[in-house]
Amino acid sequence: MTKTRMAPAVSLAAVALFALFSLLFVSLQLPAAKAQIRLKPELAPKLKLAPEQTAIAKNHPLAYDSIVLLGDSLTEYDGWGASVASRYKRKMSVFNRGFSGYNSYWLNFLIDPLLQDIPPSQIKLVTLLIGTNDSVPKGKSNQHVSLDRYKRYLAEIIRKIQKGAPNAKLLILTPPPISETQLWDSYFFSILFSYRNACIEVAMEVMGKNKNNAISLLDTWDLFIPGRNYIDPLFDPTTIDDYFQDKLHLSEHGGKVLYEGITNAIKKKWPHLDADQVVAPVPMGFNDGPADELGDDKAVKVWLGLL
Repeated sequence: MTKTRMAPAVSLAAVALFALFSLLFVSLQLPAAKAQIRLKPELAPKLKLAPEQTAIAKNHPLAYDSIVLLGDSLTEYDGWGASVASRYKRKMSVFNRGFSGYNSYWLNFLIDPLLQDIPPSQIKLVTLLIGTNDSVPKGKSNQHVSLDRYKRYLAEIIRKIQKGAPNAKLLILTPPPISETQLWDSYFFSILFSYRNACIEVAMEVMGKNKNNAISLLDTWDLFIPGRNYIDPLFDPTTIDDYFQDKLHLSEHGGKVLYEGITNAIKKKWPHLDADQVVAPVPMGFNDGPADELGDDKAVKVWLGLL
C-alpha cells in the first residue's frame, strides 16, 4: 500500500521539475532568436518594390482627374451628363451624382460623403444644378423649400464643395424654366423664376468673395430663352417646348443645348479644363506602341508613362 501511494508523488514531482527547466530554457533562447532575426538585413530588400513599382505607387499616374455633376433629375436623367462623360472619355472620370426628386435640403446632407468617396486632389470640376424641386409650393409636396432656406442651403452646399474639393472649379447652374405657365399643379414658371433669381443672388455673393477664379455661374434661362424675353410678363413659355420632353425635363435637343452651354462656359472660364486641352493619362493612339515582338518591356512602360 505504501509503495502504491508514493509512486504518483514521485511522478508529479518529476513532471513539475521538467516543466520548470523547459520554461527556463525557452526564456533563455527567445532573446537569441530575436537577435538572429535582426541579424538578417539581407532579407529586407526582397520586401521592397522595384523602382518602377515605387514610382507608380507614389505618383499614381493612372489616377484620372475627376468631374462631379451634382443635382436632381435634371442632372441624373437629362442626357447632358452622358455627353460630358463622352467628351472627356480617356481623359477625366465623370461622376454623375444627380438624384431625381431631390431638393437643396436633402442634397446638402450628401455633399460631404459624396466628395469623400473621391480623392480631393483629383476633383478638378464640379457642376451644381439644384432648385427645381425646391420651388414646388408648400403643401403640395415634401420637396418644398422656402426661398430663404433655399439660399441658405445653396450657400452651405457651395462651402462644402470648396472645402471637400479645394482644387476644383465650380460651375453653378440656375434651375431652368419649364415650358408651361403651370405644370401638374406643382411647378410654376413664375415661381421657378424666383428660384432662378435666388440662385444668381447666392452665386454672385460667393463669387464676389472668391478671389481665385474658382467659381462661375451659368444662367440656364439665357440658354433656353435668348434675349431675356422671360422678363416680359406676356412671354409664352410654350414657345420653348422643343427643349423639353414633358415640359419639365429636357428633351434630346434641350440636353444638347445645356451640354453646349456648359462646355462653352468651361472653355471660356477655365480653358485648361476644356476637353481639347486635357492630356490623357495614357496615349490616345496605338501606332507608337512598341511591338510585342521587340520584347522591350521598359519601352512599353515609358510609352505608357509608367516610367
